[in-house]
Amino acid sequence: MAERYLQAVSVMLIFKRGGRILLEQRSPKSNWFPNGFAIPGGGVDEGETILAAAVREAREELGVGIDPKNLRIVHVMHRGPKLVSPKLAQQAVLFFVEVLDWQGEPYIAEQGKAQQLIWFAPQDIPQPVVPYVAQVLDCIAQGDLYSEWSW
Repeated sequence: MAERYLQAVSVMLIFKRGGRILLEQRSPKSNWFPNGFAIPGGGVDEGETILAAAVREAREELGVGIDPKNLRIVHVMHRGPKLVSPKLAQQAVLFFVEVLDWQGEPYIAEQGKAQQLIWFAPQDIPQPVVPYVAQVLDCIAQGDLYSEWSW
């Protein structure tokens, strides 16, 4: 009998302001998609809930405070193993969480991981963009709660 496969779980933060969405540009030294624009977020730690991870990641990456009641899961993506980076060559489940309200102004709180933050209109996604970002934003706009990528 095969053992169960344990998957990585991540939480991605959707911040909206005036019809614009926040993206971070990854560091040129990143081992996956250097200089690419991505949705801020990160891994869920052992023993941590999705919403607790979202609160922690917002504080660590963007320096903002969030009350968990101001979070709403808007999409779930099952990312497949067909990626170019060995570090990310595993399946993962990504929870995209819309942040309805926050305290403070987002800034790059983890120096060296990102080079800039930008607010962009969904129809004007900056390039280069992490490949699944456009798919996720389209799914969210259409109200689709689930998608798959890289299978």
